Amino acid sequence: MLALFLMLNLLLYSQVAINIDGSNPDGSAMLDVKSTAKGMLVPRMTKTQRDAIGSLATGLIIYQTDNTPGFYYYSGTNWVSLTGSGPGGNSPSLCIDYDGNAYPTFTIGTQTWMAENLRLTHYRNGEAIPKVTDNAAWAALTTGAYCWYNNDQTTNARYGVLYNWYTASDSRGLCPQGWHVPTDAEWTTLTTYLCGMSVAGGKMKSVSPLVDKSEYQCHQQ
Repeated sequence: MLALFLMLNLLLYSQVAINIDGSNPDGSAMLDVKSTAKGMLVPRMTKTQRDAIGSLATGLIIYQTDNTPGFYYYSGTNWVSLTGSGPGGNSPSLCIDYDGNAYPTFTIGTQTWMAENLRLTHYRNGEAIPKVTDNAAWAALTTGAYCWYNNDQTTNARYGVLYNWYTASDSRGLCPQGWHVPTDAEWTTLTTYLCGMSVAGGKMKSVSPLVDKSEYQCHQQ
């Protein structure tokens, strides 16, 4: 009966309704799913599986199960998280980097900061940041590069990516759109609000082992 109903709807309306009450699909919807007892699942996959999808359509939606899990859609140029996730935030995140990582944010005084370290491996324009793992090669660099803590990628979720200054100051941009690496003046505003450099660090220290605020974070523009 349900299959017949779906076929009739396809023929008569070029629309599909999935329900148990026999109602027609809403006039604005090509697919109208109605239920009071069950939800609807979109494809679930890892980030690696997501990135292997070919011929991406703008607006494609998936649920990513690792590396900042959550719903992602393809914007036409890159994957974007629909919602922020991660510990330490006190507000929904609209702070999303080029790689689709979403960061919770928090406010101190009049300033808004990211609550987690950056985890992306591309500049804001999509160009890849070189990965350098050799200590001597890293020390000799005069251009941008990144690595992971102890060269262990599994630390990325907890500590984020480690960047050299050439990366942080690159004109191609590292922080998400609308954010930037804080200036000395902005750091001074922060420490002054927290009663000085001697105590500011302790006041910002996380009570959770999952959140670290020591590497490159971004200040909202």
